[in-house]
Amino acid sequence: MEIQPPVACALDLAFGPVAEQVGSPIDVDSQAVVEAARSMALGGRIAARWSRGTLEEILGPLGAEACRMDRRRSAAAELQAEAVAEGISATAAAMGMPVVFLKGAALVMEGLILSGSRGLGDVDVLAPEGREQALQDRLKAEGCFEPEDLPSGEHQLQALGHPLGLAVEVHLCLRGVRCSGRDSAILADLDDLGLTQRVEGLSGDTRVPGLDLLLAHAVVHGLAQHGLNPKGYPMLRFVGDIIDLDLAGAVESGAFERWMPWVERDVSRREVEALADMCRRLVGEQGAVGAWPGSDDSALMLRHLVLGAVDIEYRDSLRIRSLALVMPSRGRSATLLRTLWGATVLTRGQVDALYGKPSSSWGYWGYRLYRPFDLIGRTIRYGSAAIKARWR
Repeated sequence: MEIQPPVACALDLAFGPVAEQVGSPIDVDSQAVVEAARSMALGGRIAARWSRGTLEEILGPLGAEACRMDRRRSAAAELQAEAVAEGISATAAAMGMPVVFLKGAALVMEGLILSGSRGLGDVDVLAPEGREQALQDRLKAEGCFEPEDLPSGEHQLQALGHPLGLAVEVHLCLRGVRCSGRDSAILADLDDLGLTQRVEGLSGDTRVPGLDLLLAHAVVHGLAQHGLNPKGYPMLRFVGDIIDLDLAGAVESGAFERWMPWVERDVSRREVEALADMCRRLVGEQGAVGAWPGSDDSALMLRHLVLGAVDIEYRDSLRIRSLALVMPSRGRSATLLRTLWGATVLTRGQVDALYGKPSSSWGYWGYRLYRPFDLIGRTIRYGSAAIKARWR
């Protein structure tokens, strides 16, 4: 399978070398490039990397403006996330509680990404073991945070909605990062190993992960938690994160050996090395067209991540395996049972998200009764897609 030209162009604009000017416009429909970029959550990153004039040369005024609009949305979300984080840190300080901000919020707070280059839908915060619910309750009591009608997870409490439009998730652990035994790390484990650093300018004991922990968490979050469910953590956003965190440099220098043992229960060394090689190819002169073909691990990884974003049939083919390979925070059986229960017994919020808001309360019961049959149909469709993907 060859890479589609619009997809290749979008990848090169998002990750490849940046020029101050171009010799001639691209020989690809600019609207198709923008659509490909948006399907991979890369519009904002493209606009953040290229000057306005050069981007207009490449994509034309309308295409360039579409990417700039994506960047403005992402930049606004970053400002909102910082404001939400300030409120959470003040609440935690009043409770005498340390907190660690994770994932995208940490990248933004530490200035590790270009402004507006990365979408942000929630703020993730890790609280001390045994005090997570107390923080959740205090945030709700303050009136700005409302619980969303979605089930809690094995590694986090029920999501809280905020008036600024971002969700807040209080985490119980760093799912899949096992730096102190078989279970996913809690805040005390991070303290024992000195894996966090203070955030200046915020209240109380507010921290973010250090570089090793950011990379380990990004890799296991991207590959093990969402690698077979690409919508959960858009896969090309994941690639942007590990490029910005310099995974390739960590593998080349051997620095990744410090954190590889933390994630190797769920992510293999071979996968991490393939990711690093893929990043080197994407940022190099050969670009996406050169990195795409072949049967080596790097090319296979790139095709998996891109097709998971742009090919609906391929994405459907991953669903069956995502259930079989569910990543536990502690025990695999308990995680699998929780996943099955959450997929079958729906809350009102889940019904709204999956099927749209019913016109009456009876509609919720109708969708709940319909759900098992819908899952059977989806299983058949996903299984068919998996067979077709294997032949492809």
